[in-house]
Amino acid sequence: MYTDFYEVIRELAREYGVPVRQPVPEPVYGRIKLKGRGGAAAAIMPVMLRFAVRHPLLALHLLAHATPAAFKRKADALRQAGIATPDWFVDAFFGNPTIDCFISILKQLPPGVGEMMVHPAMVDDPLRALGGGYVAQRETELAVLLDPRVREAVATYRVELVDFSFLRRA
Repeated sequence: MYTDFYEVIRELAREYGVPVRQPVPEPVYGRIKLKGRGGAAAAIMPVMLRFAVRHPLLALHLLAHATPAAFKRKADALRQAGIATPDWFVDAFFGNPTIDCFISILKQLPPGVGEMMVHPAMVDDPLRALGGGYVAQRETELAVLLDPRVREAVATYRVELVDFSFLRRA
C-alpha cells in the first residue's frame, strides 16, 4: 500500500470496481488513544530500522511513500478516482490483542466506516510452517473477538459489523 505498487492497486481497483484499504492509518490523526504499546506502526518500526541500516538508499526512497502527507495524497487520489475506501484504518489492535484494548478501540471509533486490522486464526501446523512473526498471536486475537464482552461492547457502542461489500453500496 505504501510503495510504488500503490498506483497498480489504484488502477486495478478502478478497473474492477472494488474498494481498497484506507491509506491513511488512524495514528496519523491520533483520535484513538491506548495505554501501552500496539499498532502496526509500533510493530514494524524495528523491522524498518534494520532494513534502513542494510539498505539506506532504498529506505530513503520508500520513506517518501510512508509519511503522513504521502498517505493523505493517496487518499485524495482514491477519492478523485471515485474508488471507495473506509473512512478509517485502525491498526491499534495489532500487537496488543486484549479484550480491554479492543473494547477501548470500539469506544473511541470516529464516526464513519472504519476498518480494524485483525488477524484471527486457529493456529495449526500448516500455519506454523509458514513462520513469520505473528502466528501465536492469531489465536489470542480470535479468542478476543469471540469473547462475549466484545460482542456486548459492539452492541453498546452501536458498531455495525460489515465487510468491504458495504462500501460498494455506501
